[in-house]
Parts: sequence; structure tokens; C-alpha cells
Amino acid sequence: MLITLAQAAEKLDRSPSTLREQIKRGHLSAKKIGRDWLLEESEVERYRVDSVDRGPGRPIGQGG
Repeated sequence: MLITLAQAAEKLDRSPSTLREQIKRGHLSAKKIGRDWLLEESEVERYRVDSVDRGPGRPIGQGG
């Protein structure tokens, strides 16, 4: 099921602008239809598990 960027932002407790940046960087997959970004709920869940649930800091495997 497709959801809007605003709905995804609410589910992830992130701002829409943060998610747009993640889409731009290729960390979150979305489709742009007209002026709206739409995301699969399963993609939002994948992103939540991979990114949000890890907490703050650099993702695992991204040494400095």
C-alpha cells in the first residue's frame, strides 16, 4: 500500500524534509507522482528497522 511522505514522516517521527533528503541520497525508495512523493509501507518499515531503530549515530559498518 502506498502512503504519502507526510504519513511516512509521522510513522517514523521524522520531518518530511529529512525523508526527502534520504530519498535523494538513495537511502529510502519512493515514487514521485506529480508533486507528491509516495512510499510503499513496506519500504517505510524497512527504513525504520535499518535506520530509526538503531538510534543516533553513524550506521553500522560506516567507520570514520
